[in-house]
Amino acid sequence: MITADTRLGQRMHSAIFAVVGELPDEVWFLRNLAERIGMQPEGDAMVRTFPTPDGRGGFGRMVVQPMTESFLAFDGYSQVGGGYLIVHSCKWFDHHAVEQAIAALDEYVQVVDRARSSIGLNDADEL
Repeated sequence: MITADTRLGQRMHSAIFAVVGELPDEVWFLRNLAERIGMQPEGDAMVRTFPTPDGRGGFGRMVVQPMTESFLAFDGYSQVGGGYLIVHSCKWFDHHAVEQAIAALDEYVQVVDRARSSIGLNDADEL
């Protein structure tokens, strides 16, 4: 019998962290970050390298790691020496724990800015 958490999806919690430094292995980083903040990676990460063969985009990589709770992403730009870590989840998470996990997983990456939000499907009446 399949059991699913029917509470998931009621609200979405997001946090974006601007980071400086270079992650040597973004896939490893995202999978380990998910586990450190109590979430479950699901399947392989999607990796894209830029610029595209036809020259579009900046210089860097985008990595998206699906999770059973939603996804993690890292959008890195080598020309500026950093990027953006995105945590998007229907399961609440402590954004301070994310920063601690970032520091513990990679000593060469530093959070320099952050933003967070939480929205819900039942909040639509308030718009």
